[in-house]
Amino acid sequence: MTLMICSVYEAQRRAQTYLFVERREALSRVPDALRELIGERPRHVMDIPLRSGMQLARIDADTLRQTLREQGYYLQLPPQDEAEVVALKRRQREART
Repeated sequence: MTLMICSVYEAQRRAQTYLFVERREALSRVPDALRELIGERPRHVMDIPLRSGMQLARIDADTLRQTLREQGYYLQLPPQDEAEVVALKRRQREART
């Protein structure tokens, strides 16, 4: 497994909101709508070498690596917002059944 370096950016417009991307791709795969949400110039916070089995604050490194490969980014919302997103997704699934 090759080492992936993840860059973490702090959103300009939303407190406690972080965008994770693969460092070599930077923000190139981030959709325009998401770029608008986080602001024109998100602040680079750090780079993290993702190692298998590593646990970050709210996601494990293996899941993060897979998300970055498939989606190109991972958006970490504040805890309250995450709960709201999970509840919304649950309501959407229930509405379809």
